[in-house]
Amino acid sequence: MHAQKHRIAAVVFDLEGTLVRHIPRQAKIVEESFRSAGRPLRFKVRNLYHIRSLPTFHDKSSFFRALLALHKSKLKPSQMRAAKPSIVQRELSKATSQLTSKDETLVKAAVDFYSECRKRPNLFADLQTPIKGAAELLAFLHKKRVKTALVANANELQTMSLCKRFNFTFDAVISGEQVEREKPAPDGLLLALNRLSVEPQKAMAVDDSIAGIEAAKGAGFKSVVGVLSGSTTSSLFRQSKIKPDVIVKDVSVIKERYFE
Repeated sequence: MHAQKHRIAAVVFDLEGTLVRHIPRQAKIVEESFRSAGRPLRFKVRNLYHIRSLPTFHDKSSFFRALLALHKSKLKPSQMRAAKPSIVQRELSKATSQLTSKDETLVKAAVDFYSECRKRPNLFADLQTPIKGAAELLAFLHKKRVKTALVANANELQTMSLCKRFNFTFDAVISGEQVEREKPAPDGLLLALNRLSVEPQKAMAVDDSIAGIEAAKGAGFKSVVGVLSGSTTSSLFRQSKIKPDVIVKDVSVIKERYFE
């Protein structure tokens, strides 16, 4: 580990789940979205938000389709929470294939409502809090002249609002609108490195989702760190097909582990 210290020229972070605790707010908005579309879900989304960590269901439309399919199926939410990622993806993919055109219309209505809510940063804002040590780590990296970037799937308004609120500053910020393909595609990460003028072999990626880890691996990052501050558990990371190089509890330990 010590051999890696001082060789990292840039760190690229995910936002929600990595620097900000977001699941309570996200889950509430998702539940409100289905309720507005006329189909309240039979389970608490907060308990199943790890599904969105999986590459197959990482974008919002796929995640909403998976939730509706689970709602309609005989699958037990508790089973989906405990099962291996491959089983979750297999069973939910089967279930989503059974959705009707009426279901797809409902999903679109729910996603549209969700997207509008995401344009309102102050909505349920009290349910979002910064991860311990996040702002301090960013300030430390800036002081050490290690470049930093943020790659978020969230829209620019939501992204910049959170950065301002929690005093996060970066050398480059990539929001969801700036790339055609979201994670697990590496597009956002590669665009961030291009703006930083840093090669992937000299950069670290930090993400709380399996989709984010896959994106970083696909981009060729020197070091890929999975954090447990989001929806992905250690067992999910370890059972996934593409694994992080290191799993840590949250970003607060990165400073000591890599830069001191």
